[in-house]
Amino acid sequence: MIFKLRILIIIIFSGFVRIQAQSITSIPHALLPTNYQTLAIQQQFNDLKIRAVSLVEYLPRNYIKDGSRDYTKYLQKGINENAVVILPNFPVLVNDNGLQLKSNSSILFLEKSEIILKSSSKGTYNILNLEGINNVSLFYPRIKGDLTKHLGKEGEWGMGIMIKSSENVFIYNGRIENCWGDGIYVGAVFDSARKRFLKESKNIKVYNTICNSNRRNGIAIVSVDGIEVFNSTFANSRLMYPKAGIDIEPGAAKLDNVFIKNCLTYRNKARGIDLMLRKLVGTGSREINITISNHTDHSSMVGIRIAGIKKYNRNFNKTGGRITISGLRGSKNNKLVKFEDIQDYNPYFILNGDVVINEISANQKLIMKNNK
Repeated sequence: MIFKLRILIIIIFSGFVRIQAQSITSIPHALLPTNYQTLAIQQQFNDLKIRAVSLVEYLPRNYIKDGSRDYTKYLQKGINENAVVILPNFPVLVNDNGLQLKSNSSILFLEKSEIILKSSSKGTYNILNLEGINNVSLFYPRIKGDLTKHLGKEGEWGMGIMIKSSENVFIYNGRIENCWGDGIYVGAVFDSARKRFLKESKNIKVYNTICNSNRRNGIAIVSVDGIEVFNSTFANSRLMYPKAGIDIEPGAAKLDNVFIKNCLTYRNKARGIDLMLRKLVGTGSREINITISNHTDHSSMVGIRIAGIKKYNRNFNKTGGRITISGLRGSKNNKLVKFEDIQDYNPYFILNGDVVINEISANQKLIMKNNK
């Protein structure tokens, strides 16, 4: 009788843990933004599908459909040889070499298509890698990283979709989850020989996409001139700082013309949106323009953080440009907007119609109305 009771207790406890895990990573459907340009995106998909080559044709004979066998080299061959490809309508496993995409190409996912990363011990990987290429479209990409079964503890740069020094990249209706680093990363290639960054990425569009339960960030925007992130959701980034849904973190390379519209950040451990602007400040002349409109954060510790530098330096120049935040809504936050450290060198902020020119304390701001 005691033995049977112990079994019952274990079963009940296991069930509780499983339900609890699901509640942490799930996103209430009622909170999700409505999709943007749904009919136009579907029409593009349908037009491309007519001439797409199925990657099933590149799989070995007697292939399996449960996502347990590594088909990286077969999928890569198909991508290399065709401009428009369509993923098998079942999950496929790839290793940590990832898939290297090429210019002037489109990748189509069907309803049951999914790329699953084989368990890796690497601290750095790119499941889909877009480096130095142009004119690439991803339709309905479904990507699952190895966060829950990663083999090592080092690193934080396992990316679902890596975009570096690339132009005209469009991600439509994606779902990227469980990556060791970020769901999506947008930046520039670093030339180690010349010790400088190459050109920034340009004209990137992310529409109707969900990045959920990635270890570091949902999306990291580091170096780009022109990005639209519309009607997308970034949730449950909880295990590695910045722990943000959207991390906007300019460095030495250019970052400008960032547009975030109708998005949701949900239950991120530290911040819904992290504006990490410290590296912009210096003796040179820099400019950044960011527009965030109709944004909702639900249950992140801080809705939006704006980080300044920690020490004054009379030789530093104020960063040019303007950061506009309008239609901001929050629920269940410790703080919806947090200005951190010295803001004097940051660009002008327009927050829900008011221009914030200086932060006096956590609860008191000096605000100048109507940009006067």
